[in-house]
Amino acid sequence: MTLSSIANIALSGLNTAQAGLRTTSNNISNVNTEGYTRREQIQEALLVAGQGSGVAVAETRRVTDEFLSKQLLTANGDAERYTMMKDFFDRFESTLGEPGANSTITGRIDQMFSGVSALAIEPDSAVRRTATLTDIQGWGDEVSRLADKVQQLRQDADRQIKSAIDDVNNQLQRIHELNSLVARETHLGHDATTLEEQRDDALKKLSQYMDVGTYDMGNGFLGVTGARGMVLVDSGYRQLSYNPAGAVSTATRFQQIQVSKVDLATGLTFGNGLAFDPNRGSGKLDALLTMRDSYLPDFAAELGEMAGAVIDQFNAVHNENSAVPPPSTLTGRNTGLAGTDAIGFTGVAVFASLDANNNYVNRVTVDFTNGNIDNGGGTVALSGTTLADLINDLNGANGFNGSATASLTSGVLSIIAAGGATGVATMQDPTTPSDRGGRGFSHFFGLNDLLTASAPSHFDTGLTAADAHGLVAGGTMNIQLRGPAGQTPVTFNFTVAGLAGLTMQDVVDELNTGFGAAATFSLNAAGALVTTPSTQFPGYKIVVTSDTTARGTTQVPLSELFGIGPSYTADAARNIHVVTAIQNSSALFATAQLDDSAAAIAGTVPALAPGDNRGAVAFHQISNANVAFAAAGRMAAGTQTLAEYSGSVLSDFANAGSLIDQLQQDRGAFRDALKSRIADATGVNLDEELSNMLTYQNAFSASARLITTVQQMFDDLLQAV
Repeated sequence: MTLSSIANIALSGLNTAQAGLRTTSNNISNVNTEGYTRREQIQEALLVAGQGSGVAVAETRRVTDEFLSKQLLTANGDAERYTMMKDFFDRFESTLGEPGANSTITGRIDQMFSGVSALAIEPDSAVRRTATLTDIQGWGDEVSRLADKVQQLRQDADRQIKSAIDDVNNQLQRIHELNSLVARETHLGHDATTLEEQRDDALKKLSQYMDVGTYDMGNGFLGVTGARGMVLVDSGYRQLSYNPAGAVSTATRFQQIQVSKVDLATGLTFGNGLAFDPNRGSGKLDALLTMRDSYLPDFAAELGEMAGAVIDQFNAVHNENSAVPPPSTLTGRNTGLAGTDAIGFTGVAVFASLDANNNYVNRVTVDFTNGNIDNGGGTVALSGTTLADLINDLNGANGFNGSATASLTSGVLSIIAAGGATGVATMQDPTTPSDRGGRGFSHFFGLNDLLTASAPSHFDTGLTAADAHGLVAGGTMNIQLRGPAGQTPVTFNFTVAGLAGLTMQDVVDELNTGFGAAATFSLNAAGALVTTPSTQFPGYKIVVTSDTTARGTTQVPLSELFGIGPSYTADAARNIHVVTAIQNSSALFATAQLDDSAAAIAGTVPALAPGDNRGAVAFHQISNANVAFAAAGRMAAGTQTLAEYSGSVLSDFANAGSLIDQLQQDRGAFRDALKSRIADATGVNLDEELSNMLTYQNAFSASARLITTVQQMFDDLLQAV
């Protein structure tokens, strides 16, 4: 072996030791750098013609644990998911108030019942009436505020989705670009560990938003997938796109997030793309979508079910009683019923016109079960079976006989005092009260409602399968089966022209045909449309995207008539207020009841007395009444008092928030534990690095000494010559 060969071998050792010292120095300097992965130098012996020719650096690589790293990506997504959800729960919980406080919905409802209890003592006190109405409006304001807050949080989640997508797209593009750089440096034989670490950093940031999987594509390229194997980065990359909604309401239908491939030449996406929402896995995006589309709408539905029940119960009592003196006009809401519809009531209702002294001018009793009417002049049969026939009978000689006028116009029933009468009132027969769809006559038409909201408190139409549908020809309704991730397996365009017949059963049959086995429709005994998605579509809802149908002259669309879709339930909790006329004059607060005694009928005593507290007592009795609640949000159907259900709504949200809080702590602790294990396995150990430094330093010194020796030998040879 020549001296030159020996010198080259020593020089290779010198360079290798120097490279090792550089790697060790880099490790030591980054000992406190979060996420830094220790580098190690891999050496290999050099051979020339089978003879040893020194040493070389085969590669400098990062010390990684692939299994733990992949587990960390998953844990990162889970932790961020629950952290984001916890933030929304905390924000909403802060608006609910402290448990037991008078400002909460449970506190407000207790305050309402305390108010009506005090009103029963002095029903003729204007101060008491005003205070009670203030308490009722206070409850309505609080429920409406919470309902609006739910929609505000949904809108915030929607906007954050757009912001999150922008960050996701940046990380996907960054990973793609780093792939190219890593591949180039690897091909050139350069150290690519810093680029790989930057790519890992992008992966960690990406995993905060969604499920992330990786696979080695070779040549330095790293493939990235989302949940269910959705490809995000391969030889190219994908981008997510989404247009957030403007103002968000209960009826807002959000677009799905689309994942589309990028044209590397133009930087633009192309193709139809894939829906991301059903394939999102975990992470912040899943949290935002879940809060926007599940948890918050569920709570809105629970609020709406609770509010609708309270409104319905208070309106029932108010309609069965009267103010003193009675109002000159009773005007209802648009029920969607026309004069050609069947009367549809059973039982007995009493209608009265009264004079300025609150004495009866006319007292009309209608027995719907037996089909007759009596104003004291003798019982006669009703002239027909339709609502128009009933209106004619009420206005006839056997009815009000000129002392009041009843009309049904565009679905709205009204009764107006006339011919010497100054007021009108109604009451239920105490023995056999009138009933249609589970409500008395005045209550069904809303003649003397106390509370209103953005949506009716019920959709019990009292219609039967044999009743005429009454829909105007030419109307259409687009109706969908919509999933929790925006899936629409069934979209049906219902058309009035497509109906095989003229009855409500024909409408039901058409809907069932249009949805096949995906959902079923039926009318229940109260005339409500029951919609039930198939068990193969858990969590799916029936929604209406457009509706131009109209029921006769009422102009009520089919979707509004039956309250099709979750928005109608939720809207029962929005814009709740005491009827304006009653707000402006507490004297219209119905706290008395028509006197059906012989003396009152004979005119010996007034039919309405200012001190009558029967209406106020009836309001108080609502507090102990068991009310049937439909399934709403996360709460099952059941029977509870109004206060109990209000408490259950708050408890449901609090329990869900508590669970999310616990999951956030658990997932966060698991992520921290994984980080600690990875740091132990791949982090910088100063003792180990100092040992490596001494090893490389000694190797460097030995190689340098060898070079010095070879140089001395060359000098000796030259002197010998």
